[in-house]
Amino acid sequence: MRPRSCVDTPREQPTLAPFQGGRRQPAEMALNPRRHPLNLIRVMPAKGRTVMHSKLIAGLMGPLLAAMGIAMLVNRELFPTIMDQISHDYGLIFVSGMLSLLAGIAIVRAHNIWSGWQALITVLAWLAIVGGLVRMWVPQWAGPMADSFAANPVVLLLAGAVLIVLGGFLSYKAYLSTPEVNR
Repeated sequence: MRPRSCVDTPREQPTLAPFQGGRRQPAEMALNPRRHPLNLIRVMPAKGRTVMHSKLIAGLMGPLLAAMGIAMLVNRELFPTIMDQISHDYGLIFVSGMLSLLAGIAIVRAHNIWSGWQALITVLAWLAIVGGLVRMWVPQWAGPMADSFAANPVVLLLAGAVLIVLGGFLSYKAYLSTPEVNR
């Protein structure tokens, strides 16, 4: 059987050039990737990328927080029963802690910004991490905390209102605000 012919190179020549050592670079450039002229990501960061990530995450978090706040206010009478059922299911508390931890870590890894309105996203992500760890490490504490939270109607109203305000603010920044220039 005859070998197939190569389209781009003759059969006698190798398709890859042998390694010949390449151009050497000074030691200080190898140790400091910021100074290497071919490392354009470090030399010239993309403008607006931070704001783009912030708006994307705010566009996900804002409607979720607003919907949670509205659900808390609409279901004021039912919410204590819901929280009572959740607070006695340690498996559900643990799984919700894992999901909260995962979401918090994902947001902090992609968006660890501590200036401007974007800091709110980072703070909420860190709160998700802490809340997730508490629910995973000590689910027996999370249950009674949820019960005491749901038992007080004033706290439910305030929490619902705060979630609506936070969700509205993040939704506004994600969907309606004018583009900002990256610093």
